[in-house]
Amino acid sequence: MKKLIPLLSILFLILIIFVGCGASDENDAKKVAENFVKNFYTIDSKKITKYNTLLQAENGQLSTATDSAGIAKLMKYENSIHSLSTENIKPLMTEKEYTTLIMNREDIMNIQGCAKNNFTMQVTSFNLTKASNDNESNTVSYSYKTNLKFISLKDKSTHSDVIEGFLGLSKKNGQWKISIFQTTVRSNLLK
Repeated sequence: MKKLIPLLSILFLILIIFVGCGASDENDAKKVAENFVKNFYTIDSKKITKYNTLLQAENGQLSTATDSAGIAKLMKYENSIHSLSTENIKPLMTEKEYTTLIMNREDIMNIQGCAKNNFTMQVTSFNLTKASNDNESNTVSYSYKTNLKFISLKDKSTHSDVIEGFLGLSKKNGQWKISIFQTTVRSNLLK
């Protein structure tokens, strides 16, 4: 009996450690998801100004890009626009999902809509709901709902809207990364 109590105590401590590590790991995934969504859906006036400047330069180059040097310069502007849109989210994504985001031009939809309609966009609330969790393959997925506030740069009037979507995260080399990003309900204000 005397040997059983220390053995049970050790087993209990090991169990607490495993449960605590699992909860911490899930919190890390949630933090990455939240950070990604907040950065993806936040567009301030500085970004809009930079976007408009790059777009104007790109459009000016478009009419004169007749040789390889002109096309290279045009591509430089295009890459700068993508970098402006993704500077805070690229480190949070897998390379494959980042490439998909760029190929679908989803990275510039928000800034393009804000610039076109002359407003900024910010996240006012954010909700994650766990959709699945697979500890063996180090993946977790969430559906998300984000309330956004749009502020007119002209008269400071505000509008609200909701965006919903799905995030898949995978853990590689000890870091959680967005491996799937889908928007299922888009904002009408960004069209």
